[in-house]
Amino acid sequence: IDAFIMWIINVTWSIPTLLLVIAITLALGKGFWQVFIAVGLTMWVEVARVVRGQIISVKEMQYVTAARALGFNDFRIITKHILPNIMAPVIV
Repeated sequence: IDAFIMWIINVTWSIPTLLLVIAITLALGKGFWQVFIAVGLTMWVEVARVVRGQIISVKEMQYVTAARALGFNDFRIITKHILPNIMAPVIV
């Protein structure tokens, strides 16, 4: 799944952002919300790369390894350990 998502991110990132925004805006029609949607559809790539990098980094921390050794399920590890620790860099 990670390789497929990274492929989509790289393909999206290879297209010039302004050109993609103009094309999406033309497809959706004129208006503020159409431009807003077009910018949102093109600017998610940078955020996705930051989130992925943070998750990979936090996933290797000792407290996550300890939680796995204690037998916690993946949902608990994600919600209690990984998500709270990646939020600060993602928000910034």
